[in-house]
This record gives sequence, structure tokens and C-alpha cells, in this order.
Amino acid sequence: MLFIKDKNKYSNIIKEYCNNINNEYLDNIISDSKSKLLVYCINGYFNENEIIGFIIYLKSLSKSINNYYILLCGINTEYRDYGYGNCLLTEFEKFIKLSKSKYRKKVILHSLDNTLNFYTNNNYIISDLTYKTIEKYEGKKTSGYYLIKYLY
Repeated sequence: MLFIKDKNKYSNIIKEYCNNINNEYLDNIISDSKSKLLVYCINGYFNENEIIGFIIYLKSLSKSINNYYILLCGINTEYRDYGYGNCLLTEFEKFIKLSKSKYRKKVILHSLDNTLNFYTNNNYIISDLTYKTIEKYEGKKTSGYYLIKYLY
């Protein structure tokens, strides 16, 4: 995975891989200076033509826990159903584990019904809590689930 400073440069890829998501939502996330973009390339090294997936996330610290909010996760439609989503999520978790911090680390995301099994199969658990950071972007949750996973 590679951290990209200029999300706007890759906005076309983000919108292409997430073509079922509201453009206004995508524009808000892409333009937010606090959100970070990580890209995943098929061969493990960076080449713009080989980006097959990405994660946009926010990091915050609360109550001695580093929270990593996944705001958006996308895989090129040509590479879906081949396990690359699992690879992307695993690499993101490795990236978090390698970050130096004395605090625990937690990944938080919002999942709809159609992606719930993907995340629960990757050991994410449903949380009954409300996450205002996610609601800031998505509004009040009307469907789906908040999921969390602690990383050690």
C-alpha cells in the first residue's frame, strides 16, 4: 500500500471504482484535508496503471485509542471476487499495526447489508455505538451496521 498526498489527482479512479456511491459524498471525502488515501497496486509496487484498490480513512485519538475510520473502500470492478478486497483490508491493517503508537488501535467502518459478510469474515464485529465521525460524512445511520476491529 502506498500513501498518496494528493487525493484529487486520483478522484477519477475513486469515482470509477465507487460508481454506485453519491458523487457529492465522494467529493466531500476527497476534498477533506483530514482524510487520507492509500492505494493498492496489483504487483505490490506503485504504478498508476496498476492501482486496483484504495482506502480513504481518517485517524483520530480518543480515550487512549487510535481510531481509524474507513470512509471509503473501493476495488476495480475487473478485480472483484478474486480476493483483492481481502488483500486490501489486510494490507491496511498491517499499515496500522506498523504505525508507532503507545495506544491501542481500532478500525471503525459503516457497512451496508451487501458487504456485512465480507467484514465479519475478516473478524470485524457489529458495534451498537454511534460514531459521530462517520455520521459527519454520511448523516445519521438509517441502514447498515457500524463495525469495529481492534488491532494489536
